[in-house]
Amino acid sequence: MATFQLQKIEIDSVQRNIIKDFGDIISKEIDLSVTVVKGFLWKALREWQNVHGRSVLDTEKNSGSSPNERVKQAKQILSIFRTHFLESVEIDDKLLDFGISKSIRHYRGHYANR
Repeated sequence: MATFQLQKIEIDSVQRNIIKDFGDIISKEIDLSVTVVKGFLWKALREWQNVHGRSVLDTEKNSGSSPNERVKQAKQILSIFRTHFLESVEIDDKLLDFGISKSIRHYRGHYANR
């Protein structure tokens, strides 16, 4: 199997807003700079794209992703984010998990059905 490595993150304006919203929600819950949180979110998004050999943008354009598939992808990205964040930042994981859960609920309500 060939290795696929995206050189840059490929997203549209809606996906950029999703990352912004996730960063805002999580940073408020853990009382940490939104810039730090968003940096880890971008890292997680890039890793997700590299693992899956495609960008989130490609996935949505080519497959007409269902709302459930979109939520699944958001959860995968947030899981990667959680792993990297907890490896690097000393924080109460329950607060982080609450922020992630809140982000997923926000995603379902505002973005999954687009």
